[in-house]
Amino acid sequence: MGGQRWRLGAAVQRPLPGPGAYTPTTTPLPTTTSPQLDSCSDGGLAAPSWPKSGPVTVVSAAEAPAAAQRFVSTELGITGVTAIGGLKVTTSGCSVPVRTATTVGNVDFAASGTGLYVSSFNLGNSSGLGLMVHGRHVQAVYDSQCTTCVRWDLSVRYGTVVAFATARSSIVSVDLRGDPNVSGGYVYSDWAADGSLRNAHANVIPPGDFAAS
Repeated sequence: MGGQRWRLGAAVQRPLPGPGAYTPTTTPLPTTTSPQLDSCSDGGLAAPSWPKSGPVTVVSAAEAPAAAQRFVSTELGITGVTAIGGLKVTTSGCSVPVRTATTVGNVDFAASGTGLYVSSFNLGNSSGLGLMVHGRHVQAVYDSQCTTCVRWDLSVRYGTVVAFATARSSIVSVDLRGDPNVSGGYVYSDWAADGSLRNAHANVIPPGDFAAS
């Protein structure tokens, strides 16, 4: 099965396969009708379920900072996550700046219906990440610039199908127990020898085969 290439962050909804296929547990949320949040619209695409947070939670703009803190803390299993500003709405999207004990970055939100939900985050230097989904095999390759890192984690979820892996190199693979026929979400992170977080990245994955860098 040949992988198709998409730019990371550009989740693409594909038709579900025929009878007997894996049944998604999430459904598309209605498109936003708020002019103030048009630049953050998800375009009517299906929202993912995240590895540890589960199905997305829709919040108001005022609740976004708390939601950002909660999401990062839950997905990375850390405490001390702080929103260092409110929701920023620009022509390119919506985000909340956050800080952990060792990193700073942004949690991005997509608008759907009358609220917002987390669609990705970037903490530290999280550029250079490549992700490939081929059948039930998922592999992340990261050009890590962290010379003190000793652990790399990858967690993936499609509907109720969840997989986690830890590696001693920046190439991390997981094998799913079910077909990725719905939109998914992944979280990738690297950690220093003292147990501190150095970089982390989370994003939506479209259904089926996927490759991006």
